[in-house]
Amino acid sequence: APAIEVTKTAGTLVLPVPGGNVIFTVVVINNSQESVTLTTLTDDIYGDLDGLGTCATGGIITANGGTYSCAFTGVVNGTPGLYTDIVTAIATDNDGTSDTDTDDAVVELEGGKIIVEKLTTLPDLSYQSFKFDSSWGDNFFLINDQSIDSGWLAPGSYSVAEIKTPGWELTSTSCISSIGDIETAGSLELDPGETITCTFTNTRDTGSLTVYKVIDEDGDLTTTDDQTMGIGWEFDVDGSGDDTSNPSPLTTDIDDGKVRFTDLKTGSYTVREYPIPGYEILSATCGAENGSLDGNAMYSVDVNKDGNTICTFYNTPNGVVEGYKWNDINMNGKRDCEYDGEGPRPEDIIKPEGEMSECEPLLSGWTINLYRSNGEGFDETPLKSMDTDGTEGHFGWYWFDHLFPGTYKVCEVQKEGWNQSYPNNEDDNCHIINLPEEDVLDRLVSANYVVGPEYNFGNYVIPAELEITKENDSPTEGLLTGSSVLYTLHIHLPYDDLEEGTYLINNVKVIDILPEGFEYVSGSWTAKLENSGGTQDLKALGITGEPAYNGTPGVWELGNLIEGDIITLTYAAKINLLNEPGLYKDIAFVQGDSILAPEDTGNVLGESYNPGYINTEKLGFNFIGTKVLIIEPMEEAGEVLGAAIELPATGAEAYITLGALISMILGFVLLLFGKKKKISALLITLVVSLGLFTLLKPIQTYANNQTQVSIRLEQPKTGVTDREFEITYVALSIPMQPLTIQCKYSTDGATFIDFDTPKTAYSDSCKVDESIITSSGTYYFKAVASTSGGGAESEEVTVKISDAPSTVTEYSKTEGTCTYTLKFKSTTSKVQIFRSDKQPFTADDSTLLTKPSLSVTPNVLTTYTDTLPTCDKEYYYAIRAVDEFNNVSTMVTDDIITIIPGTTTTTVTVNGETETGQIAGEETTAEPDGTGGNGEEEMEEEEGDVAGEETTKEDEENGEEGGEEDSGDKSFWDEYKYVIIALGVIL
Repeated sequence: APAIEVTKTAGTLVLPVPGGNVIFTVVVINNSQESVTLTTLTDDIYGDLDGLGTCATGGIITANGGTYSCAFTGVVNGTPGLYTDIVTAIATDNDGTSDTDTDDAVVELEGGKIIVEKLTTLPDLSYQSFKFDSSWGDNFFLINDQSIDSGWLAPGSYSVAEIKTPGWELTSTSCISSIGDIETAGSLELDPGETITCTFTNTRDTGSLTVYKVIDEDGDLTTTDDQTMGIGWEFDVDGSGDDTSNPSPLTTDIDDGKVRFTDLKTGSYTVREYPIPGYEILSATCGAENGSLDGNAMYSVDVNKDGNTICTFYNTPNGVVEGYKWNDINMNGKRDCEYDGEGPRPEDIIKPEGEMSECEPLLSGWTINLYRSNGEGFDETPLKSMDTDGTEGHFGWYWFDHLFPGTYKVCEVQKEGWNQSYPNNEDDNCHIINLPEEDVLDRLVSANYVVGPEYNFGNYVIPAELEITKENDSPTEGLLTGSSVLYTLHIHLPYDDLEEGTYLINNVKVIDILPEGFEYVSGSWTAKLENSGGTQDLKALGITGEPAYNGTPGVWELGNLIEGDIITLTYAAKINLLNEPGLYKDIAFVQGDSILAPEDTGNVLGESYNPGYINTEKLGFNFIGTKVLIIEPMEEAGEVLGAAIELPATGAEAYITLGALISMILGFVLLLFGKKKKISALLITLVVSLGLFTLLKPIQTYANNQTQVSIRLEQPKTGVTDREFEITYVALSIPMQPLTIQCKYSTDGATFIDFDTPKTAYSDSCKVDESIITSSGTYYFKAVASTSGGGAESEEVTVKISDAPSTVTEYSKTEGTCTYTLKFKSTTSKVQIFRSDKQPFTADDSTLLTKPSLSVTPNVLTTYTDTLPTCDKEYYYAIRAVDEFNNVSTMVTDDIITIIPGTTTTTVTVNGETETGQIAGEETTAEPDGTGGNGEEEMEEEEGDVAGEETTKEDEENGEEGGEEDSGDKSFWDEYKYVIIALGVIL
C-alpha cells in the first residue's frame, strides 16, 4: 500500500499588518516501495493548488523516498494573532490504492486600527464638510456623524488633525484606546491589536442681521427730514450655500420699522424686500463694502461670528406712465387689428411686438415728454423725455417710472409730415394723469412688462401731394435748327387746407428726357425754391447739382421738400443742325419717397398738369411733356445772275463745265452722307460759298426704364417729297427700367409692320427709307415701348408723301407803261414771284414780290400785272410754283440766270398746323433771248433740281474744257482755279 508524508512551511513567520503576502513551500515524500501518482493537492485557505504557483498534480513520485516539492504565494488576512494554514496531499499507486497526509504552516499577524469620527453641535444639523490631515494616508473629508477607519496599521506612532474650516470652531477632540492606553490626536501610539477612536466635535459660528425700512418721500437721500420708517414691509433672508441659515420671512414691526434675524450661521446672505406697488427702491446699505444692491435685493451680505449686521433699505413712492406709439393708417384714432371672430379682440389684449403683425404697426423714434404739475398748470420744461423704443422686446413703447404721487401731463413731439389722431382733446392733445392710480394691480401687463395703465398716441402720415408741369419758350410758328429752347419745369407741393400739419416728401427727383438732337447746354441750368420763407437758390446753395443729359435722362436731385414748396427748374437745349422739320416731343415726371419709405423707393409720384401752356401736354396722370416745332428754312433761290457768257459754237459753256464738276463732286458727298434735304442744301451752300465749313455732330441718345410707360413719337413735316427721313421718339418709365422700342408703319392705318431694328435708348430715331415709302400717299407711324413691368404705345402720326410741283410753263413778260405784265401757267394754286432791278439779284424774302404767295387757278393761264416802283428802271423776274405743303418747283426766269442756294423762311403745314418749314432750292440756268432791256421777252425755261440737286443744260456737242470766254480771253483755269482749289479742300 502507498505511504506518503507532506511538509508545509511559510517563508515569513511574522507579518506587521494583516494582508501581506507569504510564500508557502509544500514537499511530498513517497515512503512506499512502489511509485505513486500525486492525484490531489489542496489548501484549506487557498483551495486546489493545482496550477497555483509551481504546484501541479498528476506527477509520479518514485518509490523509496522519492519527493515532490512546489511553492505558491498567498495573502494572509485576519485579525492580529497566529494564522494557521493546512495543506492536504493524496497519492495513488498502480492498484488504485491511495494515501492521504496533511501539514500546516503558522504565521503571526501584528497591527492595529485608528478610527476618526466627526460630530457637530446646534444650532442645527450641518452638511458642512471638514478636512482632516492624517499621518498614515491621504487627507480625507468628513461631515456630521460620519467616520473613517484607517484599516490595519503596523504598530507605531501616528497622528491626525482637523484643518480649520471657516465659520466653525473645533470645540473638543477625544481619542479612546481599545487597550486602555491614553492617546491624543497629535500623538497616537498604536500597539498590535489596538484600536484607537478619535472624535472631533465642531460648533457653528453664528451672528444676527437687522433690517430697517426707510421711506424717502422725495427720493433725495441727501435730505432726511422727509424720511419715515416703513411699516408692514416684508423681508426675507436666504443664505448662500448649503451651510447657512434660511429663516422664514419677517415683517417690519409697527414700532420702529425693523426686523431682526437671530442665530444665523455665519456666511454670505441675500437680503430681499418684497416690493409694494407704487414704490421704488432707491438704495440699500448693509455696512461698508458689505453687499451689492440689484433690484429689490442686497446680495453677498456677510454675517459674522457673534456680530449683528445692520441693513437699511430706502424706498420712495413710484408711479408709472407708459404707452405705445402707432401708425394710425386709417386715421380713426384707434389701433385697428384683424379679428378672426374668436376670443378677445387683439386690440383689447396688447401682446409683445413679435405677435402684433395683425395690428396697425408701432413706431419707434418718437419723442414723448412728461410734464409735472406746478399747482397752476404744468412746468414748461419736461420732467422726463424718451424716444419710443426701437428694440425688439419693447418696439414702439415709451415708459416713465419712478414717479411720485401727483398730477402729470404726457405729450408727444409732433414730426413734420404727420398728424395726430389720438388723443384728440382740449388738453393740447395730451394725456392728463394722476398718480398713484387706483386699482393699479388689476391692470394688464403690457408688452414692455411695466404694470400700469397705458397712454398711447396715434399718428398718421399726412397724404402728400406732388405736382409737375413743364413748358418751353419755342414760338408756335416754329424754330430753325441751330436755335436754342429754354425749358422750364415747375414742381409744386400744394397746400392741403383739410390737414393741420405739414406733409413732406423725401428725396424728390425729376426725371426728364429730351428728344434726339436737342443738346443740353452745359451750365445753362437754374434751380429755385420758393415758399413762405422766401426764395432760395438751390444751385448756389449746392443742394441741387447740374443734371447730366449726356446719354441718359436728366435727373434733378431736389432733396427733401415740404408742403408749400415750389421748385422752378430751367435749362437750355440747342437744336442740332441735322434735325429734320417736325414736331419734337419730350417727357418728364417727378417722384419722391414718403416719410416711411426706404430711400429712393419713389412711391410718391407727381400728378402732371397743364395750367394752359401752349406747348405743354399732360400725358396720363404722372407724365408731362412739351413739344417744339422745327421748321425748315426756305432755300433761297440765290443770286439771279445776268447773262454775261457767250456760248461757243462747239463745246460746253465754262459755267456749265464748272456746274458739271460741282455736281459730280456734290453727288459723291451725298452718297457719303445720305439724301437728307438739309445736308444737301447745306453742302451746296458750302460749295458755292467757297469757304463756309461747318462740322455737324449728332446728339447723343438717352436710356431709361419703367413699369408705368410713356412714349411719344415725333410728328414729321407732312407733304414731304423726300423718301428717306427719320422719326424720333422719347420714352420713360416709372420706375426706371430698361425699355425696348419697336417702330411700326402702316399704309392703311390698320395693319402695322415693324421697321428698323428694336431700340434700347430712351431718346432715339427710327429710319424711314424707300423700302417703306414706295410711292406718294399717306403713311402712318407709331412706336411701342415694352419692359418686364409693362408697356405702352405711342400716339399715331401720319405723314403725307408728295411729288415736287411741276415748273411754271408758258411764261412771258410784256413791258407796259411803268408796268410789266407776266403771263404763266401753274399746276398748283400758289406761285411766288421775285423781282429786282439789278442783275444779278438774290431771290429771297427781300425780293419776293407776292408775299407769302400769289393764289392762282391751277392749269389756267394767269396774267399778273406788276406796277413798277420806279418807272425808269428795268426789272427782272423769277417765278416758281408752290404746292399745298409749300414744296416748290424750279425757277422760271427772264434772262440767263444762275440761282445759288441760300436760306429764307416761309410757311409750311404739318398735319394741318401752320408752321415754318423749308422750301427746297435749286440751280437753274437759261439762255438769253438776245433782246436785252425792256420790251416783250420770251424766256426759255430751264428747270433746276429740287433738294439741292443741280441740273445743267448740256450742248448738243461736247466742248473742250479749255474753251475761251468772250470777256478778257481768260482761260478756264484762270477763271475758276480758286473754286477748284476750294473744292479740293472740302473733299
